[in-house]
Amino acid sequence: MYQLNLLLPKAYEISTKSTVKSATRKVPNLPLLQWDTFLNDALVASSSINNTDPKFYIPEIFRLSVSSEDTTVDQFLRTMNEINNQRLRQLPKPERWAKRDQCCVTLGEPDAIRFRADNKEKLEDRNDTEIVAVVEVKPEQLMVTLIAGTEITDSGQVKLTDERDDLIVLYSSAVEVIDDQTDNYTNHEKIKRIICQVFGYMVINKLRYGMITTYARTWFLKCDDANNLYISPMIPIDQQHTESQASFLECMHYFEDISGNNPTIDSSQSPLMTDDDDDLDTSDQPSDNDKNDYYKPSKRQKTIESKYTSTWNTQKINTRGAKKANMEKFNCKSNDELLVNMKNYDYELFYFGKMLGFGRSGNVIEARLFEKSGALKMIGLYKDDVKLEEMLNEIKIYDIILKRIQGIYIPRLLEFGVLHEAFVFILTSFAGESFASKRRKITEVEKQLAINSLLAIHALDVKHGDIRLENIMVSRNSLTGHSCVWWVDFAWSKITDNAEVLKMELSELKHLLGTC
Repeated sequence: MYQLNLLLPKAYEISTKSTVKSATRKVPNLPLLQWDTFLNDALVASSSINNTDPKFYIPEIFRLSVSSEDTTVDQFLRTMNEINNQRLRQLPKPERWAKRDQCCVTLGEPDAIRFRADNKEKLEDRNDTEIVAVVEVKPEQLMVTLIAGTEITDSGQVKLTDERDDLIVLYSSAVEVIDDQTDNYTNHEKIKRIICQVFGYMVINKLRYGMITTYARTWFLKCDDANNLYISPMIPIDQQHTESQASFLECMHYFEDISGNNPTIDSSQSPLMTDDDDDLDTSDQPSDNDKNDYYKPSKRQKTIESKYTSTWNTQKINTRGAKKANMEKFNCKSNDELLVNMKNYDYELFYFGKMLGFGRSGNVIEARLFEKSGALKMIGLYKDDVKLEEMLNEIKIYDIILKRIQGIYIPRLLEFGVLHEAFVFILTSFAGESFASKRRKITEVEKQLAINSLLAIHALDVKHGDIRLENIMVSRNSLTGHSCVWWVDFAWSKITDNAEVLKMELSELKHLLGTC
């Protein structure tokens, strides 16, 4: 049953999700080693597969069009669901392939994951699942331009040829190439980005195994405890079983078995905020003993709030001449300069905890870096150029413009930088629950605090740019009734001295809160 002939997809003109040129950072010269035992081990393992007594029906896989990364992801998961998932669900700890949102502890934005649970019922609950392997999916049309070994026929069909470049050889050449402003250099950069991207997802999720696939062909990857990355030869999806080679599905079967037996890299880290984590610094989160003090508005906050009235023209705070200088810094500091000069932090410095929510840049999780505990957002350096630009914009807004009101109207910026040369991250202090939470009723006082907070942001000539209940956070002391309100997510924020633009945003908020 693992010798099924899976037809290659038809190729169409590729469409991409991003046309924005991203800020750049030097891609590290990650050592890439040949997983030279993979094919032989997969062939040996294939002898133990019972092909005479299949446990499920193998459907015919139809030829589908592949015109973008999204459709390639869908086609790959459709095949895995119809063939592999049926076997994986029968394992003692059932597994399946799906998109990353099926496992709430997935870090980063891999295109697909394989995950498992203690039983079949928990396999359907994203909160009770454990990630086993990550997959980065690329359109075949992209890889055709980067790697010899395929061609597109006149009918648009993908055809694998006898000439097959080794991805390791191409990568090794790419890391030595000097930028000559040509298309060849651009292609080298794309190869490095693809490798670093999937490696980043493996490292950040502490996984030993990952995949790069175009559906038409696949490379299997493994990582050891020393962070050495190994990659298999290219396996075409129509590879058949012979006396000297395993079929594609037999290779996948072998990969699923070894990655399921030992999925994670050994680590001495403990999760954030466990019952026995006595030495955790929770200075940014209130304890039961100091909740009253934590939720009381500070003297400085009361002073600033007292300056506001119900009319726009009189709602100003004293910026002491710093506003103009901050804006000049913001405008002259390019995203490229910001990114290149960011400090790189090894992933082992971080402690990751539970999920806090979902933002534009993916999951927001509890995290600790050194003695700083807070909410962590991160975006891949090599995944989505638009989201990367937004993250860099948010960091600039926080770091340059909003310093004066951090901890009062917005969470405090605790740290930002590059995580393991694979992600850009921003760590801010905790900020409670969003106004969108169904677990609480927002009071009129809290609505006014949200308005006051936005006015403090506007007083620095910052337009938030994304007025939603999900971006307004509140912490409340049920004993004293005191609340603190913060604004989060400044990815779409802009600097403007146009009072009408800011007034319109204020009106948008009042309409959203029902106070206009």
